Amino acid sequence: LDAATGEIRTKEKLDREKLETFEVTVTAFETDNPEKSSERVVHVRLLDVNDNVPKLIETQAFICMQDIKPVLIMAQ
Repeated sequence: LDAATGEIRTKEKLDREKLETFEVTVTAFETDNPEKSSERVVHVRLLDVNDNVPKLIETQAFICMQDIKPVLIMAQ
């Protein structure tokens, strides 16, 4: 937890497919007086992002194209 910005960071990448929500207990205390502290539970919900590599299902594909100009062959 960044004390200046409040940003919460993790050591490892989070994966929503493994864990959608979790709780983090945050404890704040005064530097000069650690006995003065406050504790809160932060509920975190991860958003789903497509992080899977695309998979090609078909082994062959046909593409129809219009307005194709002929290729000029200079030499053989």
